[in-house]
Amino acid sequence: MILKKIFIVLSGMLFCSQAIASTGFYVGADGGANITGWRGKDNVGKRISFASHGIIGDVFAGVGVGEGTYYVGLETFFNDASNKSTYRNLNGGATERRVSRTYGYGISLLPGLNLSGSLLYLRLGYVKTRYQINDVFLNANRTRPFIVGAQVGVGMQSALSENTDIRGEYVFSTYHSYNNINGSFTPRETKLVIAVIYKFC
Repeated sequence: MILKKIFIVLSGMLFCSQAIASTGFYVGADGGANITGWRGKDNVGKRISFASHGIIGDVFAGVGVGEGTYYVGLETFFNDASNKSTYRNLNGGATERRVSRTYGYGISLLPGLNLSGSLLYLRLGYVKTRYQINDVFLNANRTRPFIVGAQVGVGMQSALSENTDIRGEYVFSTYHSYNNINGSFTPRETKLVIAVIYKFC
């Protein structure tokens, strides 16, 4: 279902006719759907897996340089999301884990190709995200760790006007594991967003 949405967004953007500016500084904001999944083990060693659907928004700033068909950009970003979920195991240890995905930030490299007035690009990034983990019942514990991870994504960007672009993007993020007295915790995220960009050129 997610891949179908990505295809519809990116295919539609190919029909934008105005050329994008390949070189210069820019700022922007995006919003869309975010799916966060959590895997690991609870306090009795039972494997757990649960997920949450939410909304995510980013603000970002970057610089891009293009020469002919080829393009490379460097972008820094800050985001916040609404994802929350709860896992319960009432047998053999009585575990309840409530997890919230809060804010994150990072930096990305965006290599790409200019194709008939649209930019097709990849996102290769580093991300650091704060989670709130509330363990109740046995070994009650509340932590708010930052967890680091890597991002990979694909997007399409096209011009709306001389200084304004629109882009659609799919990004997958995988994070390092976090461990405490109640077990292990490994987040993963998938997001599909639409962004509006203002270019200083």
